[in-house]
Amino acid sequence: MKSLLLGATALTLMAGGAMANGAYLVSGSGEGSTYKNGYAGPIVESVSPITEAELFGEVEDRNGNGTVGNLATCATETSGALCFGIGQGNIVAKSPEVANGDVCVIRADLEPEYTFLFSQNQRLNDWGDIRKQWEAGRVTIYTSDTSSGSLGTLQEIAAATGFASANIETLPSWDAVVAKVKSDPRAVGFTHRYADPSGFLNDLVDDHGMTVTGLAERALRRQTHANGEPVYSVNMEVPYETTRFGTAVETTPSMGTPVVLFGTCPAKYGSEAPYVQAVHDEIAGIDAGEFKVDLGFWSSLANSAASAGSAASDSGWAYFDDLTK
Repeated sequence: MKSLLLGATALTLMAGGAMANGAYLVSGSGEGSTYKNGYAGPIVESVSPITEAELFGEVEDRNGNGTVGNLATCATETSGALCFGIGQGNIVAKSPEVANGDVCVIRADLEPEYTFLFSQNQRLNDWGDIRKQWEAGRVTIYTSDTSSGSLGTLQEIAAATGFASANIETLPSWDAVVAKVKSDPRAVGFTHRYADPSGFLNDLVDDHGMTVTGLAERALRRQTHANGEPVYSVNMEVPYETTRFGTAVETTPSMGTPVVLFGTCPAKYGSEAPYVQAVHDEIAGIDAGEFKVDLGFWSSLANSAASAGSAASDSGWAYFDDLTK
């Protein structure tokens, strides 16, 4: 008799709305992913006490599939579990998942990812040089089709500059992009990523002898998320390379977009919606420092110095205005 009553109760609860069944974060694709290796740990550690207190259990870190894939996962969540995801702020802000009310932005202030160009042509040293030749159709900018966020950002920059016919091509991997840039004087690489000066960007300089530079377009400056947080800002000291033994860091001005933490909207959880909303609200109230990316000593030190220096400065936008006149 007791088991029958429990079964009936469960059926009643399910009829009243989706039963929440655990909680998970879709982050990165695994080894080599900054979302997985840098962002996920602090999020799981900070959010789990909140989900556990609201009886949803500890947050499980699951492999994701980039910004677009993570949005799709949370938008189509049907198991009743709390779905959280991370992604590029500029892509999330304009996504149909957010517009349709399937995904809600919880925080739009996680450590930024920045825009970088790389070239082996000594005549293409900065955004001013590259932009001029790109507008004239004389160079092609390449990115990896395994990184939908980078491609989406590049397309947005092209639209903002008014270069309707800008030459953009994708290649199947970052290795292929690097090889193309090394072999073609009219090829420029583009990536939108966390500024890890001991990783991919550093390798471009040390292993491949390339020039790395940042970029920004003023037409993107006024974009904001629904909560008023800016989608883009300019930092004048974004780290991209550490010297041997990490004794110094090279920096470049660049435009960045904060990484966003989002989740399946509470309204999709039926009778559990108030409790899901409470989780989202508590996460939004956590001090931003709790979500600090950890990719090792030199990376953290370099980014801390840059963040303390000149993030979101008006002078940064003015710098790129002058550069592209």
